[in-house]
Amino acid sequence: MLSVVLGAALTAALAAYLYRDLESGGYREALAAARAARIARVVRETEHAHSDAEIAAVLATARLARIDVEEIPVAQVSVAPPGRWHSTNVMHSIEDQLVQTWGITPLMRGHESNASESIVIDIGAGRALAFQAVAPLAAGWSIAAGAVLIITIVIFGMLFLSLYAVRWVTAPLSSIARAARAFGHAPTQGQALGEKGPREIVQVASALNEMRDRIRLLVEERTRMLLAISHDLRTPLTRLCLRAERIPDPGLREAITNDLVAVTEMLGETLAFLRDGGRSESPRRVDLPSLLRTICGEFTDIGHTVSYEGPAHFPFVCRDRALTRAVTNVVENATKHGKVICVFLDVSDCECLTIDVSDDGPGIPVELREKVLEPFFKVDSARQGSARPGFGLGLAIARDVVRAHGGDVVIIGNQRGGATVQMRLVTTGGESAASARRSVPSAAA
Repeated sequence: MLSVVLGAALTAALAAYLYRDLESGGYREALAAARAARIARVVRETEHAHSDAEIAAVLATARLARIDVEEIPVAQVSVAPPGRWHSTNVMHSIEDQLVQTWGITPLMRGHESNASESIVIDIGAGRALAFQAVAPLAAGWSIAAGAVLIITIVIFGMLFLSLYAVRWVTAPLSSIARAARAFGHAPTQGQALGEKGPREIVQVASALNEMRDRIRLLVEERTRMLLAISHDLRTPLTRLCLRAERIPDPGLREAITNDLVAVTEMLGETLAFLRDGGRSESPRRVDLPSLLRTICGEFTDIGHTVSYEGPAHFPFVCRDRALTRAVTNVVENATKHGKVICVFLDVSDCECLTIDVSDDGPGIPVELREKVLEPFFKVDSARQGSARPGFGLGLAIARDVVRAHGGDVVIIGNQRGGATVQMRLVTTGGESAASARRSVPSAAA
């Protein structure tokens, strides 16, 4: 309300000042010059007329041109009351224009037959012409122009101040929204929100800062607890493994050892899932195809058929260790259910890239494609016949890492009948994508 009141007062004062300056400046002079020229033309035509009929015709033509003129006897002309002339500044300018430009000196500034202010000019033979100083139409247009000017200035002034006031309120909200979206995705938790703006926005920013601090403390406490659990559990598991090696029965020893290995792996995957998903790692620029070819080569070395297809080079800013872990989990999951796996990198879109990991396994039913991305959902329930069941955390960890990069993971079908895990990542710009599209695609087994 204060901005509205101040805006109205300031814009009204500005409009009044500009209108007064307009009326006292060039606009009045232009109006007086035009009016004096029309009066002078009528006077010259009547002076050259040879009869009363010609004078009457000249005056009739002037009236048709909206020049308010009247022929009166000079004897009827009387002196105007003192000070009456000063009520219309335009009349001063018209008289000055007539005298200086046209050499015509008005007789009087008023006459008995017309109570309004007028300019009277003697045309000889005891006759005079009385011209109204400002035509009614011109006066009306002058008032309308002034009103339009004032209204326009008020509207634009109020609009500008309203936008400024709205921006003053919404700018802190925008910063709060950006900080909320970045919270949990940035390598660090970021700086505290600026507590500025209206009182209510300051209160919201202060509350969010306190909430961020509490969440940070909770995460730190959870991390310390997980480290303690990991340390406390791994020690007795190691002792159990050593004691299992001394069991004389080979079958029992192998069964106990397998169970201990499974518990150790489950503990490792659970702790990995509960960590920050690689968010503590600082992003850096890497060659994404080289990273993917390295992953494919590692699986190829242990007997799997994993190939890479895509551009030869593509610079990409990411948390490379976390992304390597995510792609490795997806490829490892594919090797459990398929024999031929293909990792395909698509950088044709300037805004995002996709990493597709396809297999030739039995595939995943459409109704289960979202559930397999949830933690602890056993893939075996979706794909039968797996020789190496997992713990249901590989794809969940991969999705957590990809989402930390601002992307997401979806599962689709492929032409070979298996499943394709598609990891979509947001690129930092179109320049690297354009350079990658100019590269020659290559494939690495």
